[in-house]
Amino acid sequence: MSGRPPLPSNSSHDGHNTPYGDPFADRPRQTQFQEPARAYDSTTSLQRPFESTASLVPNEFGGQGGSTYSDDESVEKLPLTSGETVGHPGGFYPPSANPNAYGDPYARPLSAASSTNGVDTAWRRRQTIKRGVTKKVKLTNGNFITEYPVPTPVQSAIEAKYSQTNTTEFSHMRYSAATCDPDEFTEANGWSLRTKMYRRQTELLIAVTSYNEDKTLYARTLHGVMLNIRDICKTKQSKYWKRSAEEGQPGWQRITVALIVDGLEPMDKSVLDILATVGVYQDGVMKKQVDGKDTVAHIFEYTTQLSVDATPQLVLPHGDDPNNLVPVQIIFVLKAKNEKKINSHRWLFNGIGKMLQPEICVLIDAGTKPGHKSIYYLWEAFYNDEHLGGCCGEIYAQINGGRKLLNPLVAAQNFEYKMSNILDKPLESSFGYVSVLPGAFSAYRYRAILGRPLEQYFHGDHSLAARLGKKGIYGMNIFTKNMFLAEDRILCFELVAKQNDRWTLTYVKPSKAETDVPETAVELIGQRRRWLNGSFAAGVYALVNFFKLYKSGH
Repeated sequence: MSGRPPLPSNSSHDGHNTPYGDPFADRPRQTQFQEPARAYDSTTSLQRPFESTASLVPNEFGGQGGSTYSDDESVEKLPLTSGETVGHPGGFYPPSANPNAYGDPYARPLSAASSTNGVDTAWRRRQTIKRGVTKKVKLTNGNFITEYPVPTPVQSAIEAKYSQTNTTEFSHMRYSAATCDPDEFTEANGWSLRTKMYRRQTELLIAVTSYNEDKTLYARTLHGVMLNIRDICKTKQSKYWKRSAEEGQPGWQRITVALIVDGLEPMDKSVLDILATVGVYQDGVMKKQVDGKDTVAHIFEYTTQLSVDATPQLVLPHGDDPNNLVPVQIIFVLKAKNEKKINSHRWLFNGIGKMLQPEICVLIDAGTKPGHKSIYYLWEAFYNDEHLGGCCGEIYAQINGGRKLLNPLVAAQNFEYKMSNILDKPLESSFGYVSVLPGAFSAYRYRAILGRPLEQYFHGDHSLAARLGKKGIYGMNIFTKNMFLAEDRILCFELVAKQNDRWTLTYVKPSKAETDVPETAVELIGQRRRWLNGSFAAGVYALVNFFKLYKSGH
């Protein structure tokens, strides 16, 4: 015993007793994650939660070539949400690491506004932290496409008559990290969507576009859409939907909802909570890059029977209640960058639409609440008129039972909306041409807008400016740029004047939708400045190009 070397002194470790110390060891043991020799600071490049597996750096904390442990994979999956980790005193943060360095998938500097935004901060902290253990994932035709199990409560909420299937439609959420332009999102390039994989014919493609709307407005729109889908599938007015169910393809399989968010950075992160509740979104699965290519859009797919209303209250199916919601096929497209609304429509028409080939596309802005059976009435107009290329319903102002009419700005806009719906649109509709189908609530026949109408429409897309050259937004004069402030008017004219075709536009009175209107002078002036400039320029464009009607089939 006298020849035994002396025990190591704890004082050599800055006077702190380590819980991992072994008094009978010849040298002190290391913690699972040994602090590297260099110091950490808030600017240190730490592993980001959404980096692809192909671009992960070697384990900075001893994953490769360092100490090995019995269960590295289980350690990697532990969420790092605070300085302390369950079961491990002292936590896994290096002494000088900045916890705020974790969680932001796009590594933006924290502004004064964002740093005080509790919702954004909470969302960032929820993202899974990669521990540095490199995993190789087999890509699908060179693309990152994978499935994740949905939470058990979400899956168990689906009625048994729908969930008894051999597919993973109700048990797994599908995620695709799209690294391509919307025009290149095709099957030839290895991309796919569940609806196409299941070989389902799409009759209705309903698109909800959003920017920074809060969860109340978003839930208001999404729940209204789901109620409309239920009414369509259970209606007794249409032989088409009844026959569809009898032929073996239920009505809900012919309807797809596309939720397109214009940029991860500006969006209200509380909307993601709504989508996670219904099973369409999950934290910590997004990839910033795949094989060195930046992700352009994060695409989530799931078929859900859950909804959240504007209260907000979770809406669940109950037994054999005839008022239960039907399953809804949802494609959630979360764009990595803010590219404006027209780019969102390019994802809809050139990306999703080209793959699904729907008959009718319905456009709705987040915050607009479709009324009872309003989407059905739009579809019915197309079904009864084979030459109808586009239509819109009545949009009325949200007045909260008349209380908002005490605001003169709201009262004036309410009067304007009513006069437009009573005088303008019915008169224009009688001639087969409506000067503008509002983007907040309108519908188009997909094959009618293919070709020149969409080509002219997408000239205003900023992301195409370099490709289009002088025809793009950077090569336009001031008049043309003003015209693209009301690009939906251009689409309407080009649709009616399409060569060798005789498409018409109409106004559908029974179809109604409620929207919120500006309540302050600043908001109203900003909106009307854009509308007036755009409508005047588009009106001049229609007059100058009137001769194109002679080349159409009218």
